[in-house]
Amino acid sequence: MTTYPYQPPARELESVITAFRDFELANTWSVRVEPDPLGPVNRIVRLMRWGTQVAAVLARVPEGADVRLVRDEGSITIREVFDHQQRIWAAREVGGYPVDIEAIHPPGWRVEVDDETVLSVTDAEIAPKPPQLPPKPFWVRVRRWVSTRTRSAVDGLAGRYGYRRDDGCGWDE
Repeated sequence: MTTYPYQPPARELESVITAFRDFELANTWSVRVEPDPLGPVNRIVRLMRWGTQVAAVLARVPEGADVRLVRDEGSITIREVFDHQQRIWAAREVGGYPVDIEAIHPPGWRVEVDDETVLSVTDAEIAPKPPQLPPKPFWVRVRRWVSTRTRSAVDGLAGRYGYRRDDGCGWDE
């Protein structure tokens, strides 16, 4: 079993906020590569947070492979925009458009083995599901049902004598 911690990228302009965020991510996220109990060909690649498995996949990881955990921020930098623009201009000169347009990944995590993505998880998949509200007690549901039915019956009876509720009259001009 081998554990690879998250290595934040080197930043040109460091700030306290990005340094703290990188420090926190480096201490919480890691990749664990374990041998497959069913055979020696593949390995189990697990994305871990605080020592708890977030996602796992069975992948071929050769000995001495470069395993990296990559954080996708889900945004594009101005440098990437200019690089993409340069590729388009260069392709127009030779009479076509570039085929290798890189897609922007949604915010999340990717595990790369020798520069090939074997596991990808978005932040939306990691986010905890909202808690389910407990059902209303039976007596509350019965009281609402009886109240609604009684109000409807009384309104129908009173309507025959010309009475109307204020909220059912609309605007008086």
